[in-house]
Amino acid sequence: MNTAAILSQAEKLHQQGDLQQAELNYQAALAQAKSQQEPSNIASALFGIATLYNQTKRFDLAIQSFSEALLLEPEAFDINFNALVCLVNAKQDKEAKKRLSKVCSLVPNDQRMKEQLAAIASRLGEHQQVIELLKNFSSLSAQAKLNQISAFMKLEQWPAALAHSETLVKHFPKEPNVLSQHAICLLKMQSFQKAVEAYTTLSQLVPNNAQIHIKFADLYLLTHQSTQARQELNKAILLGDQSIQRFELECKVCRIENDKAGALVAAEAALGIKPEAEFAWQVKQDLGSEKDNAECIAHLPALIGEELLQQQKIEVEKVYSYDRQHNLFTLAKAYEKLERYQDAFDTYAIANELQNQHLTIHKKGYQPQVIEAQYQRLRSFPYVSSGSRIGENALKSKESPAHYFIVGMPRSGTTLVNRVLSQQANFQSVGESNAVANLFENKLLYPNTQTSTEQVVTDLKNMQASIDSQYRELNQISDKQLNLVDKMPHNFRYVGAILSAFPNCKVVQMRRNLGDLALSIYSQFFNVHHAYACRLADIAHAIYTANTLMDEWSRRFPEQVIDVYYDELVTAPESQFAKLFSFCELHWDEKYLQFHQEVVASFTFSETQVRRPINTHKLGYWKRYEQQLKPVFDAYQLLEAT
Repeated sequence: MNTAAILSQAEKLHQQGDLQQAELNYQAALAQAKSQQEPSNIASALFGIATLYNQTKRFDLAIQSFSEALLLEPEAFDINFNALVCLVNAKQDKEAKKRLSKVCSLVPNDQRMKEQLAAIASRLGEHQQVIELLKNFSSLSAQAKLNQISAFMKLEQWPAALAHSETLVKHFPKEPNVLSQHAICLLKMQSFQKAVEAYTTLSQLVPNNAQIHIKFADLYLLTHQSTQARQELNKAILLGDQSIQRFELECKVCRIENDKAGALVAAEAALGIKPEAEFAWQVKQDLGSEKDNAECIAHLPALIGEELLQQQKIEVEKVYSYDRQHNLFTLAKAYEKLERYQDAFDTYAIANELQNQHLTIHKKGYQPQVIEAQYQRLRSFPYVSSGSRIGENALKSKESPAHYFIVGMPRSGTTLVNRVLSQQANFQSVGESNAVANLFENKLLYPNTQTSTEQVVTDLKNMQASIDSQYRELNQISDKQLNLVDKMPHNFRYVGAILSAFPNCKVVQMRRNLGDLALSIYSQFFNVHHAYACRLADIAHAIYTANTLMDEWSRRFPEQVIDVYYDELVTAPESQFAKLFSFCELHWDEKYLQFHQEVVASFTFSETQVRRPINTHKLGYWKRYEQQLKPVFDAYQLLEAT
């Protein structure tokens, strides 16, 4: 019998499920093809037996056979594709990603095949490849569409993700997986009310699902609705949820409720599931006893890794993780609580250097020249302040509620001023809202090149309604007569634009002494949008450029912009707050300083501090690290001299 006939019989047996006899025939065909030097039949026999080995989970043999077949026919799509499937099944993701690239270069323009390949790319986390594979098809299967949306979500391309999810949810409005993705997209695009509606429908479609209640609770936290978050969390608890997500959420909710004991219990439960859980260690260090703090020092080094702590040469991407990064900061704060300042700073330095290298590798590091160019552009617009008086008479008007913006570098005291201002009747804080930045960034920093700067400023005057809409949706504010307080620190960039857009507003620019501000930033984990925070010289540059920009606003708009110095504020709060209220044309009452006696939800890094009376504990704290912070002062002085 010739080789082709033996192969044909092997393939028939394979299709019929007689794998044992099929394997014998493939081996016979392979041996005969080799003896008769038949390259095409050798490749076919190797391919057939490789697929059989893959089917029977003998992955090592399958990979070897596929490799031999590809040496003979390296451009064969079917061999490459099945070799890829085998590598995925064998969980050899690194090799699978290499093979994926090859397969994508060979794949025919066939929708079914590209959808299959996109599913594999999605499994491997090659999200850009998913998008490329599916981009030319106007109509996709539901699963392919889900993979496409997931890819956009993973790449944080939220407008595209939402657009595609809206299309899919119209066809499958009752499909839980579709609705879940759609809810997340709505959330990321800050369509909070629609996101709540989507999760409400989802919870009805899949009743008694604890994880849906957990997601729903998390959504309510993001929209600053702590009471509703607690209700959804309790539903998950009643359903017996014991997931790490439940205990993380419970820690968050308990902290907001100022329930320290409840947060500590949840933290202990979380550590029983995941010993390195960063949020749990943070709760123990921040809210716990001296014993809890000692446990952080005793256990975190092993969880972080002694090699990293000893600053030995490491491969950043192998050790970088969300938990490890946060646990480094927690360990440093535990040292600080025991006044082990050198150990604390060494640990802060490791945490920040790891973050710096991670950002650099991903091309997201701090770029001083870019910031300087952006700030120069922001200065260049011919802003026109409304100059409207917003005193007590205006505030009493039912037609024109006022807006107050508290800006400055992070850790400069914005939360403190926010709490005091928000004590007044008919005032509502919207927290650290992205509403201003969302609109002004595109309008001012990335405008249409055909639009004049004068036209941009004219356009700003029509933006208050859009920003107010975001404020009210996020914070569930129905009373349109409330005066709103926005404490987003980095809005210092847009003070000129804010004054052009809001007819009734005052801007409070927070300042803090260089040493304390730099130390407070360096000792806190910040996300990628604060890339300056992980290098002392960059922190100095960020503070200097922020100060000079705020100086510009103070000079140009003295009637509506006031500089408030944190050190003076906490040293003499009665007189300094009275001065601030006078500038804002508001009535001052010393009872506003008792804000710490009222338990309210706090959603910022400063939640612990703002639940205490105003104090001077952190004034001059930088002197404990005077030598270590020398690069900050040197860099700042150099900037001042140039």
